[in-house]
Amino acid sequence: MPVWRTTLAGLRAHKARLAMAALATVLGVAFTAGTLVLGDTLRADAERTVTANTADVDVAVLATSGLRELPQEAVDELAALDGVERAQGAVEGQATLLGADGRPLRQKPVAASVTLRTSLAEGRAPGADDEVALAASTAEDAGAAVGDTVGVLDARGRQRDMTVTGLVDTRGEGTMALRGAAVFTLPSAKAVTGKAGYAGIYVTSSGPAPEDLRADVAAAVGEGGREVLTGREWADAKAAGSGVDPALLSAGLAVLALVSLLVSGLVIGNTFGILVAQRKRELALLRCVGASRSQVFGGVLAESAALGAAASVLGAAAGVGAGYAAVPLLRAFGSDIPFSVVTVTPQTLAISLAAGLAVTVGAAALPAHAATRVPPVAALNSTREREGGRFGSVRGVLGLSAAATGAGATAAAVPVLGAGPTALTTVVAGGMVLFLGLVALGPVLVRPAVAVVGFLPRRLFGTPGRLAVANARRNPRRAATTAVALAVGVTLMSGVSVATESFSASVGKGVEHALPVDFIVTAPGTAEQAQIPPEVVERLQGTDGIAEIGAQREAVVELDGKEAGLASVVPGGPFEEPVVVAGVDPEQMGRGQVAVTPERAEEFGLGVGDTVSAATGDGRTVDLEVAAIVRASPYPPFSMAPEAFTALFGERGYGALMINTDPGLSPEEGRAAVEAGTEDHPAVSITGTDDARRQLEATLSNLVMIVGGLLALSVLVSLVGIANTMSLSVVERTRESALLRALGVTRRQLGRMLTVEALVLGAVGACTGAVVGGVYGLAAITAMRADAVPAVPVGQLAVIVVGSGLAAMAAAALPARRAGRTSIAASLAGE
Repeated sequence: MPVWRTTLAGLRAHKARLAMAALATVLGVAFTAGTLVLGDTLRADAERTVTANTADVDVAVLATSGLRELPQEAVDELAALDGVERAQGAVEGQATLLGADGRPLRQKPVAASVTLRTSLAEGRAPGADDEVALAASTAEDAGAAVGDTVGVLDARGRQRDMTVTGLVDTRGEGTMALRGAAVFTLPSAKAVTGKAGYAGIYVTSSGPAPEDLRADVAAAVGEGGREVLTGREWADAKAAGSGVDPALLSAGLAVLALVSLLVSGLVIGNTFGILVAQRKRELALLRCVGASRSQVFGGVLAESAALGAAASVLGAAAGVGAGYAAVPLLRAFGSDIPFSVVTVTPQTLAISLAAGLAVTVGAAALPAHAATRVPPVAALNSTREREGGRFGSVRGVLGLSAAATGAGATAAAVPVLGAGPTALTTVVAGGMVLFLGLVALGPVLVRPAVAVVGFLPRRLFGTPGRLAVANARRNPRRAATTAVALAVGVTLMSGVSVATESFSASVGKGVEHALPVDFIVTAPGTAEQAQIPPEVVERLQGTDGIAEIGAQREAVVELDGKEAGLASVVPGGPFEEPVVVAGVDPEQMGRGQVAVTPERAEEFGLGVGDTVSAATGDGRTVDLEVAAIVRASPYPPFSMAPEAFTALFGERGYGALMINTDPGLSPEEGRAAVEAGTEDHPAVSITGTDDARRQLEATLSNLVMIVGGLLALSVLVSLVGIANTMSLSVVERTRESALLRALGVTRRQLGRMLTVEALVLGAVGACTGAVVGGVYGLAAITAMRADAVPAVPVGQLAVIVVGSGLAAMAAAALPARRAGRTSIAASLAGE
């Protein structure tokens, strides 16, 4: 019982010193609770959206190919089944809306009839054939609001003026969510898309369970090109194709929360280590008056438990508040999540509280064990400074083994496993093991690191600089813990910066691969209807600023059950000379033969000499022989000789034009030239390489901004650790500082010494984090995609390192000020 009273007295006596450790726990738990709340909220919002759009659907029949639409007879047959209350067909295809300038929008929306495919966010559903409801993004692109009139091109390229009656919610709708949406009445949807059949039929039960009704519906519609799902199965499929997987996102946020807790644990462990050392005489006196080792151990753990419990409660409350505060942020990025969807579960609170308590107590376990090793005779020792301790050989061996294992796993991940999720998981696991090895080796590595980083401070700051570097090297364990705490956060930020830069470079390469020319001009409607007349090409050829024009004719076919585009390239223009990987030269192909790109050959499992069955969509099926596998840009995936294509599909206009503008033109000037050449045909769409790149980079930058903000919280915890360490170090070295003052060191010089010491330790941690994060950022991007373009943003990494060093100096400002104000006489007296 006396030990417990002593524990409570210790908490009261050291409350100021424990406050910094408590702050680290509060931040760590707040981050954990906040990320869990955010993940649960995103999942609940996705469930809400999916449920809203599928609540009245018991069975969904989906066409697996655009060439195998469901006929009206299937709708009538399902409506007549016993147990069916209603069967409703859904027309889905491609529509082209016109902007205020009369030209098509760059993003082609998806058209659908009025079905349960979408739900309304504003206004009402269209009730007449001259009405339309738009997705919010589509309405914004068209510059239209509810009640306005927009132009829509039908399948024949004729303009229809329609009134916007409402805005639809496309979340959880895959393609619609990504590209936009326009919802029509059934007759208008068929006219706009050119579809005669249905992409899906949605069935509502009048009594039978969805699972039982599904079997009857499947038997009625038969197999082949059709998928029959219950409403719940359809909802799950929609959620999986919504573009953002809430489960994956919440898992990523949980990883960041674990990192924050790891940093908090390092800070707390260092804090208790210093506190135990400073209270060596107090603990030794307890031993002198009869306290056992277990009582001392329990007393220190009890302090950490009390601290962890209080801080965890505060952190959990702050995290829940942050979850609600994230709603306006999500809305700023285009989400309309209401506050009512914010989800705080008992499981989240339990995990947050347990994690905070476990990390705090766990971090204090080693210092508590060290406290039991203080002999009672130490009470007679007047010194209060903590010795650095010796570095154990076992720790060194374990550290070297972990570092080598982590580095080896990372280096072997891609060569052995190939790019993909398994390789990425191996790289992440290898990075964690490597970092644990660096933590174990920290006391050995920090001495030479401080010597290197401290070279300039020693020269620039004179005596205070030399003392600061000496102090940083004197206690390598404390220095290593301080540096590692910051290194964790900087590693993550550096890794994200490198991965982002590499993604940007890869996006540029991918856009150039997908759009290997400056502009692509396409006609509205389906590939069967999209025809650009030859006179458009002739006018473009005579337009100033147009350097090259290439054209291809297109048709949609079904190859062995998979929908694909078959094209014929008109010789000339910006097309590269195809490189024959296998087979004959494409110019030597005859009728009934096709050339395939290597990627599509692998996807379809095709080789030279294989025969593929092609369904043309008009009831005909022909067998085509793979005569060549070719690689070229911008060569279509499946191509035929012009004469063979005409024999199979007849004379038709061009489906796409590939245009290169003069090298000296800007993207805006190039677009103006293309628009001038196509002004007589405003229905065509113009897609530029620069447009696609900027759109992808904008999407990427939004994601990076969110992740970067979350990672900054872990750096904040690291800076709290530096401030904590420096503050306790000031107390620990009170007599030393007083002696320096007595020898003539001014308050300003003493403060400068402490801030330079923080700068050195911060720079060591930042440089370590930048190197490790950069290497693993490159490793991660390579593991994700084999064709990724590695890129290192040297400027960003430099800013991170410099900013971390300056932040470390700022964190040490208050402790340095306190050291300068301490009384020399009182400090020398040991008070």
